[in-house]
Amino acid sequence: MVACRLRPRYSLSNKMLYNTRGLAIKYIKYSESSVIATIYTELFGMQSYFINGVRTQKAKIKINALQPLSILDLVVYHKDKKKLNRIKELRLNPFLSIPNSIYKTSLTLFLAEIIQKSIKEEEPNSNLFEFLIGSMRYLDMQESSFSNFHILFLVKLTRFLGFYPQVSSTNQNNFFDMENGIFLAKKEEHSHFMNLEESSLLSLLLTTSYDNQDKLKIETFKRKAFLLKMIDYYTVHLSFSQEIVSHKILEEALY
Repeated sequence: MVACRLRPRYSLSNKMLYNTRGLAIKYIKYSESSVIATIYTELFGMQSYFINGVRTQKAKIKINALQPLSILDLVVYHKDKKKLNRIKELRLNPFLSIPNSIYKTSLTLFLAEIIQKSIKEEEPNSNLFEFLIGSMRYLDMQESSFSNFHILFLVKLTRFLGFYPQVSSTNQNNFFDMENGIFLAKKEEHSHFMNLEESSLLSLLLTTSYDNQDKLKIETFKRKAFLLKMIDYYTVHLSFSQEIVSHKILEEALY
């Protein structure tokens, strides 16, 4: 199935039918057999879809296709400004390793929660979409060296959310100001700062690619502390209405 660029297949009852790729974020049960799925799509940004009968044995769309951060090929009915659209066809592009690893599934659960709370736009963002898809494919291909993946993902994602830290050759030995996204020689009056060790790690991650993340030797307790600081950084800029909770599951799996 090839994704089109805002080119409808045909019209049905004033709803246009489109091919698009998507990334499953979450779903909630609706009635005995149906769900409402949140999917980040290539063509329409973050969308909600009603899927009827998905929780039955004879369902054409299987519930396992909606696991967090699954990569999907979709045919969807879409009407602008409609809060709940429908899916006509769905095909899962299955991962090789993620479903069989408790560590990786815990990671995807956490990252899906971050994505859901961070991205609200109902409009296309091709660079962001390709980043998310590429990140998940990278994680799926890794056999062992991915302990730093989630913190590096959080750092990289900020570039698309509008609060990517200012990169400077003088970042080292400075405190990171989370309110303003800059490194400073001394702390100011507000409390949203990383300490020197956390700031140094952030500076290092800003220049690290996924392919080189396995070379970072970070002690477990430091990685855990930095993860909490990154969640704080997101909260400062996005004002999460609810607390991030899935990192606790991630801690049990990874730490």
